[in-house]
Amino acid sequence: MKGLFCILPFLLFFIHTNAQPSDDQLQKILDDWIQTQDEQTDYEGLLEQLYLLATDPIDINKASTEELRSLFLLNENEITELIRYRDAVGTISDLYELQTIENWSIELIEIILPFIAIENLKPEKNLWQRMNSEGKGYLLWRTDTFFEERKGFKIEDVDQRFQGNQLRHLIRVRKTSAGDYSFGLTAEIDAGEKWRWNLRQHQPGFDYINFHLQLQNKKLFQNLIIGDFQLQSGQGLLHGNAFGLGKGGETINTIRRNNTLFKPFTSTLENGGFRGVASTFKINSKLNFSLYHSYKNRNASAQTDSMGNATISSWRNSGLHRNTNEINGRQQITETASGGILQYENNTTLLGIQFQNINFSKAIIPKPNLYNQFTFQGKNFQAASLYFSKTISSFHFFGESAIYKKYAGLNFGMMTALSNRTDWLLHYRFYDKQFISLTGNPFAESSTGQNEIGIYTGLKHQIKKKHIFSAYADFYQFQWLRFRMYQPNSGWDALVRYQYVLNKKTNFTFQYRTEEKPRNSSQEEITYLIDIIKKQQMMMSMQHQASDNWKFQTRIQFTKVNNPQIQKGIALAQDVSYKHQSFTIHYRYCIFDISNFDARQYIVERDVWSSASLPVLNGQGSRSYLLLQYKYNRALSFWIRYAHTFFKNVDEIGSGLDATPGNTRNEIKFQVMVNF
Repeated sequence: MKGLFCILPFLLFFIHTNAQPSDDQLQKILDDWIQTQDEQTDYEGLLEQLYLLATDPIDINKASTEELRSLFLLNENEITELIRYRDAVGTISDLYELQTIENWSIELIEIILPFIAIENLKPEKNLWQRMNSEGKGYLLWRTDTFFEERKGFKIEDVDQRFQGNQLRHLIRVRKTSAGDYSFGLTAEIDAGEKWRWNLRQHQPGFDYINFHLQLQNKKLFQNLIIGDFQLQSGQGLLHGNAFGLGKGGETINTIRRNNTLFKPFTSTLENGGFRGVASTFKINSKLNFSLYHSYKNRNASAQTDSMGNATISSWRNSGLHRNTNEINGRQQITETASGGILQYENNTTLLGIQFQNINFSKAIIPKPNLYNQFTFQGKNFQAASLYFSKTISSFHFFGESAIYKKYAGLNFGMMTALSNRTDWLLHYRFYDKQFISLTGNPFAESSTGQNEIGIYTGLKHQIKKKHIFSAYADFYQFQWLRFRMYQPNSGWDALVRYQYVLNKKTNFTFQYRTEEKPRNSSQEEITYLIDIIKKQQMMMSMQHQASDNWKFQTRIQFTKVNNPQIQKGIALAQDVSYKHQSFTIHYRYCIFDISNFDARQYIVERDVWSSASLPVLNGQGSRSYLLLQYKYNRALSFWIRYAHTFFKNVDEIGSGLDATPGNTRNEIKFQVMVNF
């Protein structure tokens, strides 16, 4: 409850009458994007980042081509038409003016509205005056817990027992004005972590804190960030933020990485982002130069080598510090990173060159395995890359070529509008088995951007606004061994998606995805045998707006896996939403029957604002949740969420120290938010 007492004075002070961003459009985007099921993707961080975009909109009058692409919602034709319209009329004075842009439909404008703004800055005001009178801000406090006590709270082993209580707390404050300024602070303490005041360990009460102050478009400074920031440049081979999208229901726009350079890092992903100073200097209207320097302590597992030297065997990315064993991994290594980017950009051409240098306070020496012999080892890392994008008529080309030591990573693609209703993309990637990218996040099947060759093609076609067809196919090959892979191998996956918009109130979606991927056999009597895992996934959904108050959605998902035994999984979910004036209710009831973890199911759930829920459904049982939102006024909102999960024929839910007794698990979450 300490978090509640800390925040109440701020709630009373900050109450104003500004509107809170709506999350209806955001939920629709999530339903469209998060359709595939990939255990390597940080979906919760990705969903959180999407919500945060709505609180940091881009200025539609100043946004560059790359910033517009970073929304993942506009194709090349729509971006080109917007730029052309701006060049012709000058300043867009009202968002409703977007309807006059060629190829911009009402549906498209409704989708992107949460992410764009028109900022009319008054130059006679100083920064402090603008922060008081302009821009959008919010302050939120969130807490959640399980009703059931986890094993870690009552285990007798002192080194493993959780030291804190069962509540998780999050406080976040953010104030931003598109193209002008942004400041924010995020503080979190997980369930089981103890409140400590230890400035030497960078722990003022909360276990994790990040902050930032950003200024934009100030004379020679295009961008200046002090504090926590992330960096996305080129195609992510050298610098890629932690939340890059990839293969999913959106088959075109999410494949290309976007060159947004520095942005604030506000996530609770503790080993993500940089901490220090980052700036972009404007040399002239088309040329800029960026520099950054970061000094950050990261969580890792330490060990001692035969000479008595302290080294690091692996990273710890969970961010949990609940017991002695987990605390021992907290901030075990210091990372000092710096780099520079020289970039030329106009409306049709982007060229950039960049370099990066990273030093670690301790040598990184992974535990030796045959599959990981090409992973990074040592205390110093240096790499460089060239990247480009070019638009010629209706064709858009992009790519990046990076080098680490003498090993290369290449990433090239082409997007084109075959017609006003048809988009096509072709993408090729080559990442040498000895190429290493420590802070990159390029498009890839694996999570590291290493040891992979692949080709991807995607298509999206719309027929008379009512029928939307999209598809992709991706073929890839690994030149060396990987985790759970005895030998170099190859695989492929493909997706077909069809949406039928009957009218403004009713739409249908059908999706089919199939993949074939090798994996070490689980047959103990045969050594070094490779099985070809074949997976098929099908999803069907119907959404209907029955009235201004009632909304329904029915969804069924089915998975069949040959591994080599046949495994099947099915999940059926029914959603009901009711909205009346300032009160909104979302309810879901889901039943599932999954024979094996390989056939597990994921379905995005509604959650409190800026939070994400994507639970794993495995075994037999049901899951339901009830989300209540009450908007007291235009400034103050409350959420409460209760979720109940039932599993058949089990005596314990979860594993390890997070396990709870019995066959049911109950979760409660509360959030209060003030807009100012």
